[in-house]
Amino acid sequence: MEIEMDKEFQDFFEKLLGIADPWYIREVEQNEQGIHFHIDFNRGAQFPYKGEMYSVHDTVEKEWWHLNFFQYRTYLHANVPRINTPDGIIQVQVPWVHEGS
Repeated sequence: MEIEMDKEFQDFFEKLLGIADPWYIREVEQNEQGIHFHIDFNRGAQFPYKGEMYSVHDTVEKEWWHLNFFQYRTYLHANVPRINTPDGIIQVQVPWVHEGS
């Protein structure tokens, strides 16, 4: 079941999850497995690497199990950008995942 999301609801969950521009919650759905937040980034967004900004080369689909909301398992889904840098193609660090986790 897709959950209707107004701006206030979206802002609330984006703050809880540490999601900020250029990222946003595109869709939320709830089913017997839990709550699924589908996160996206704004078209044309650039991402930093070693002090420079780079355009998106491609994306890799990722899923994370987040802390539960109430009795529901919570999952985050995103197409994570990869950028083409002088050091090669690098996957962008997403703000809701701490490095090394």
